[in-house]
Amino acid sequence: MQKSVWHAASQLNYLRGRLFAAFCAALVLFALSGGSAFAAPPNRVLSDEVFRDFDSMSAADIQAYLDKQPGPLKKLVTSDYDTTITLSASRPNVNLTPDTDGVKKRASLIIWEACQQWHVNPKVMLTMLQKEQSLLSRTSVTKTTIARAIGAGCPGGATNRYPGFGNQMWHGAMRLDGYGETGKVGPTFGLYRPGMNVWDIYKHPQVKVYPYSVATYKLYVYNPSIGGNTSFWNIYKARFGNSLWPAVTRSTSTRISAPSSVKAGRTFGVSGRVTDPAAPGGVTIYQSRLVGGKWRSAGSARAAVVNGRFTCSLKLTKKGTWRLIAKYSGGETAQVSYQASKSGAKTVKVK
Repeated sequence: MQKSVWHAASQLNYLRGRLFAAFCAALVLFALSGGSAFAAPPNRVLSDEVFRDFDSMSAADIQAYLDKQPGPLKKLVTSDYDTTITLSASRPNVNLTPDTDGVKKRASLIIWEACQQWHVNPKVMLTMLQKEQSLLSRTSVTKTTIARAIGAGCPGGATNRYPGFGNQMWHGAMRLDGYGETGKVGPTFGLYRPGMNVWDIYKHPQVKVYPYSVATYKLYVYNPSIGGNTSFWNIYKARFGNSLWPAVTRSTSTRISAPSSVKAGRTFGVSGRVTDPAAPGGVTIYQSRLVGGKWRSAGSARAAVVNGRFTCSLKLTKKGTWRLIAKYSGGETAQVSYQASKSGAKTVKVK
């Protein structure tokens, strides 16, 4: 649907507000949980670069990976591709795969061929196999389990437009390839544009999601559920690492500033910076007190990093010499992975 220039500008301003609010909320969550503030769903699940990395694994790599899994796919050999279903009268061969002669193939080769054809990362499809039917880990399966391998064309328990493992991989990859983009085979379900939203159908109408990438949008069209896509993100991260690649690694260091002397029990401010102003996440301020010539641990505090800077209020109740050490624990953005920093230290006399 075409939008007016005014409406597009309005949508952009609204998106900026949403992104800023989401960023602030993420920083709060970081401080509370001690986890990564960036990569959690719902808005950021998968980058376009990861989704389109179709050469990330060869057929042999996929087989080697499956060999290490408890699931049945390492031994699966099948020829159940789609040789009878016709998707379009005007393009009768649009759904045919290379094995039109019914040649039996290993599951790994079937996965690889689908990914090569539709330019989808094999790691994405392996994640889908685990997310939908736990086929990487489960040891007890049925024909129905294999026939609905990634839930492609399966909107209900009794519906399956693409039965069979080959059908599932081929059509699942094809549909993911086409969602949200022009010039693709299969339905688009609306073209992706920055700032658009999708509904979490299981909490409708309370929850909207604003996908940051075409790939994230594709996942929500495939499965319009925050829970389902949180599961995708968790599985991908656990098995393959960062789903928001490319991530360039940068080293960091931390500086801390505090008064040289304070009164016992009096609140005072501590501030500092992480050398890279784009670094997200938080800093831990470790406190220790000099007792009998040795430093004794006396707790810690957390501070969120915003634009490379952090602030925190402390209260030291016992007199003597204290040492404050600030350490950045690392974080991620879609382009950069920031390493944990070298520590910054400050000595404070408590009177």
